[in-house]
Order: sequence, then structure tokens, then C-alpha cells
Amino acid sequence: MSTRSKTGLVSLAVTVVLGAAWLWLGMRSQPQLPPSDEVLNAVDGLFTAVTARDQARLAACQQRLQAIHAAGDLPEAAWKRLQGVITMSERGDWEPAARRLYHFIQGQRREGVSSQGRSQLTAA
Repeated sequence: MSTRSKTGLVSLAVTVVLGAAWLWLGMRSQPQLPPSDEVLNAVDGLFTAVTARDQARLAACQQRLQAIHAAGDLPEAAWKRLQGVITMSERGDWEPAARRLYHFIQGQRREGVSSQGRSQLTAA
């Protein structure tokens, strides 16, 4: 087998592995929010702060979500995902942060959520 054939084969294998990893990561389920109006309102407020590019609202939402998490009402995985959005926004990456938060919200199954909480998340 020539060097050129080996290089092509290795390139193909790397492409397949990277494609499989990308697909696996993309198909993982989002961390889920608890069916709580308080949590849903806080996430909705975060979405508003990020899309408005409002640093003051962003800081207020971060404090609110942090308090909810500290009280045990926001799961660790969801808190980490929301922290990532907040960090991106603080760096000035508002648009990617908004997209990430939008996809996070769309990934919520919304089981057991009141109709009021549901309409707030879907309106975002």
C-alpha cells in the first residue's frame, strides 16, 4: 500500500470518527429544567437579557439563577449549561449565547409544567 493510500485511509477514518462524535454529541438530550414557574421565569429573564444584550439584566439573572441553584431547585447539569450562556454573554458573544440558550430552551420536554410556564418558554 502506498503512502498516499495510507494517508487517504487515515483521513477517512478520522473523518468518520469525528462525524460519529459530532452526531453523538448532537443527539444527547439537553439537561432538563424542573417544572417550576420560578425556574422558568428566571430562564425566560435570562433569554431576555441575552437577546437585549443587557449587562445589568444579565447580572441580575445570574444572581437569581445562582440562588435557585443554591436552594437545590436547579439541577447541576442545567445550571452548568446556563452558566456557559452567561459566560459567553459576559465575553460579548451575545449572538452565540442567544443561540445556545434558544436550543437549550427548545430541548426542554416541559413535562408537568403549568400552562403559564409553558407559554413563557415557548414565547422565547
